[in-house]
Formats: sequence, C-alpha cells, structure tokens
Amino acid sequence: MAILAVGMDLRGPFPKEPGQIKYLIVAVDYFSKWVEAGPLATITQAQVRKFTTRNIFTRFGLPESIVTNHGKQFDCCQFIELCDESGVVLRFSSVAYPQANGQAEAANKSILHGLHTRLLEANGRWVEELPCVLWAHRTTHKVAMGETPFALTYGSEAVIPVEVRFPTYRVAGYEESTNGEERVHDLDMLEERRDVASVLLKAMKQQVAKYYNCKMRPHQIRLGSLVLRRDFRPKACEGKLAPKWKGPYRVREVIGHTTFKLERIGGKAVKRTWNAQNLTVYHEKEAGEVSEQHVCSTGCKGNYYYYSLLDLGVLTSPK
Repeated sequence: MAILAVGMDLRGPFPKEPGQIKYLIVAVDYFSKWVEAGPLATITQAQVRKFTTRNIFTRFGLPESIVTNHGKQFDCCQFIELCDESGVVLRFSSVAYPQANGQAEAANKSILHGLHTRLLEANGRWVEELPCVLWAHRTTHKVAMGETPFALTYGSEAVIPVEVRFPTYRVAGYEESTNGEERVHDLDMLEERRDVASVLLKAMKQQVAKYYNCKMRPHQIRLGSLVLRRDFRPKACEGKLAPKWKGPYRVREVIGHTTFKLERIGGKAVKRTWNAQNLTVYHEKEAGEVSEQHVCSTGCKGNYYYYSLLDLGVLTSPK
C-alpha cells in the first residue's frame, strides 16, 4: 500500500533504560493509522534520518509527504535534504499548535496510555513493553474506519493470542491446501476494504468538522491585517505581569483558513507559520505610525483592550 502522508513526532524524556535510552520517535500513517515507533538514546538529526529511512522508506515505500513540528531534528539541513532527495514533501505544523499534526499526537496518546497500563507489570521497563503496545494498537479496530491498521496494511487480520487460546473459526478450520486461495481472495478484496474505510473516514471527519465549526467564532484575520502573536518565551522575571502578546505584525500570506505567514512592520518575513488560535487582531490605539511592541491585555466578554507598555515605561522596544 502506498503511503500518502506520515505524521512524525518525538516524545520524552522517559525513565532511562539500559543504553541511556529515554526518548521515543513516533510515525503514523494518516490513512491506515499504522504506527511505527522506536526508542532512542539521543534525538539527533542522524537518529531521526536513520529511523525515517529504516522504518518508513525501506519498509512501506516513499510517502507523498511528511508532517512534523519545527523541532531542530526535523527542521534541519540533513532531514530536509533526505526528503528532497527522496521526492517527499516536508510540511511543518504551525508554531505552538500541535493539533495541526493531530495524527501524530493521537498516536502519542495511544502509545503513552498503553505504556502506562503495562508499566506496573513490567517494573518500569517501557522499552521491552513497546512492541506489545504497538501490536495492540495495530490490531485494534478503529471506529472511524471499521478496520484495524494491520488489515488495511497487509490485507488480513493478524492472529492474536486470544485466538490461539480460544480458537476462532479461521484458526480451528485452517487447512494448508486452501490457505493460498483464501489469501489471494483477501488480497483481491483489499482495495475494496480500503475504499470503504476511506468513505467512513471522510464521513467521520465531516461530522467532527461540523461539530468543531459550530463552536468556533469566525476570525477577522485577512491578508494584510495587523495582528499580535502570542508570546511563548519564558517569563521568569516578570511572572504573571509579563506581556502575553507581541507585535504588531502584518499578515503576509494566507495558507489556509486558520494558518498564516507573518511579516514585521518593516517588511521582514517571520519564519514559520502561525495558527489563528495564537493570533489576535491588532487595533491601533490612535492614528499614527505603527511600531512593534509588547502588549498586555485585559478581557471583557471576549473583547481585548490593548495598552502599550512602552507608553507606561515598563518595557523597551524589542530588537
């Protein structure tokens, strides 16, 4: 099966295992939900490149695209070069918005839940339990598709231990003479099963999108709008009085309904994309020249009022 899109992410640190292993790299196929994961001692560019080549490219073929965050292990020359040489489009999620890479985040949640469940029995040896957790994920039916990742990848369901202990029909009625024909039949039906799963998955996405859109208010950000972006830098000195927003910036490019590229007032482009959740429209206090500043805010029924801390003499203009 050709993989169209893969989401990748890094997790950790976890409790150290032999060999100083304490990190986990995760990759998930956007369609089948098949998950690949590997323990790492260090999350270097070389390790990420090695995992991608060994667990994705040489096992399932070259995907159309890889979606990941802006971690330096992914947003680096080595990994970008690997994708370019392989003809794979590398896409980055918006800054401080992990939901944009939702498939990888969902896979992380599933793996972490499985590890937490088995850690008490394994005395904390999470690396040894990882293959069992991955197997459980791959052989579990997904409600959105009505199939297991294993079946959508290989064309038939995996035989799990419970079927050996309490034999099912396919285990008890196994005959080597007819197994080849049955396997060919499974492969003939594979494309149809994938088509049905694709229709069910699209229906589920539409249902989720409808529910999500009912709760969201339309934003007023347009091409050329002046906006403020949320400031995620550490604020150990200022504490709770630290400014929450930084800007203003101008919207340079509209990539999607909620994804934007920004530029500074002077015209210099801001690296990476930003989601509307971390932006808000900037309202000038008075007519005149607009300059960058830190901004504090007070909320009143969802409306924000902005006051320049430069005017109060609290902050200096950022470089």
